Amino acid sequence: MMHDETLERLTGMPEHISDMDRESLLQVDAGTWFSPVFAGEPLLFLDQALDLIRTLGLGLNLELKANPALPARNLVDAVLATNGLNALHQQSRMLISSFDHSALARISISKPDWPLGALYHGITTYWRDSLVGFSPYSIHTDYDSLTAELATDILSEYPLYCYTVNDPITFERLLDKGVNGVFSDRAHAQGLRALVPQT
Repeated sequence: MMHDETLERLTGMPEHISDMDRESLLQVDAGTWFSPVFAGEPLLFLDQALDLIRTLGLGLNLELKANPALPARNLVDAVLATNGLNALHQQSRMLISSFDHSALARISISKPDWPLGALYHGITTYWRDSLVGFSPYSIHTDYDSLTAELATDILSEYPLYCYTVNDPITFERLLDKGVNGVFSDRAHAQGLRALVPQT
């Protein structure tokens, strides 16, 4: 489970993740960069994350990060081979998203009923053109490029979610455009939570 292509940001080491095997990656100290309290914390692998998700009763939005050094088919096939995803899907607690729409299309071939989130950065009026080989469950985009007209267009066909929204003013503007929800680093913040309808 890694955002970057290399270990540079977390460890100062320039190694590419695609050049390392699981045993080598298990030796990486992924915690010290954040705080000495977390020194020695290992990287998390998908199978381990799924164990934790099951234990805590959580859902999962698994974003497949495109890596130029790793063909999309290799990434997708490795994810599909991981135990536990089918169980989450059967419980309606899983969505797979990616900016790499070819990866989503590959998933759709073998798992046509899995919900897929099509990610965009700088979404335009031509957003439908990239939906080749799959039909998404939802559309996810940065909020900066989302106009009211685009929001209306997308919402006529799909649920719409925006990232990364960390302040209540932006959240409220997006709600006014009709978005279904947002991704946030501060979902616990009182100002943001106050805007979420309580059930």
